[in-house]
Amino acid sequence: MKQDPGVRFSEFESRDLPAALAVFNHYVRTSTAVYMDAPLSEEEFSPLVNFPDPRHGTFSIFREGRFAGYVTLKPFSPRSGYSFTAEISVFLDPALVGKGTGSAAIGFIEQKARERGFHVLLACVSGDNEASLRLFERTGYGKVGHFRDVGFKFGRRLDTIYCEKILGATPRES
Repeated sequence: MKQDPGVRFSEFESRDLPAALAVFNHYVRTSTAVYMDAPLSEEEFSPLVNFPDPRHGTFSIFREGRFAGYVTLKPFSPRSGYSFTAEISVFLDPALVGKGTGSAAIGFIEQKARERGFHVLLACVSGDNEASLRLFERTGYGKVGHFRDVGFKFGRRLDTIYCEKILGATPRES
């Protein structure tokens, strides 16, 4: 995937926390992208972007010099048999949705996942989040699970869809 020269990624730092939290809380308040009813505090949000295992991580996204969002490579399950599988999430400043930043973020996190020995990436997406579903489809993810009515927000029952991409990285010994 060709990298947009206007997009830059960096290791997530504590100074990025307020901007990332603002993006996340925007989606909490306005969409079904996050199945939470109330915005989080920095203390509540921190575990969602900081992981004890260095194979996982969060990366800040900058577009044309300004904070544009973040992308995570997080554990899918704490069980050792899933150690070569990770879940990814992308949260963008809403003003930058549809401008190629999400595709660039997925390409970036896939490369990081390969470098860190992951074999499979999963994305958990709200069934009514058509833009995210199209993004994952365009970047080579296939729909592998559809859970009906498992979420609830804004007075509606919501589906959850899992998308998967097999990277083919060779498993490493732990």
